[in-house]
Amino acid sequence: PDLVPERITTFDLGVKLGADDLSGELIGFRSRFEDKISSVLTGAVLPNGRLVTQSRNITEQVLYGVEAGLEWLPDDRWRTYASATWT
Repeated sequence: PDLVPERITTFDLGVKLGADDLSGELIGFRSRFEDKISSVLTGAVLPNGRLVTQSRNITEQVLYGVEAGLEWLPDDRWRTYASATWT
């Protein structure tokens, strides 16, 4: 099929806080996809049993989520960082 390019508009807002050896951040985001390209099952099956997919534009998709991160500096030689994302 004829594919058109995806368009994405994203907004995010967050805060960063820190102390001498500990810092963190929390960010919320919203992404709106137009003409998102996605793999869609065609209904066909290959002789080896695999399902056939085809790339197509879907109309619209909106994603919301939160990202969080934490950094700890236990001494001058070490830096640890952990992050998580929920969508």
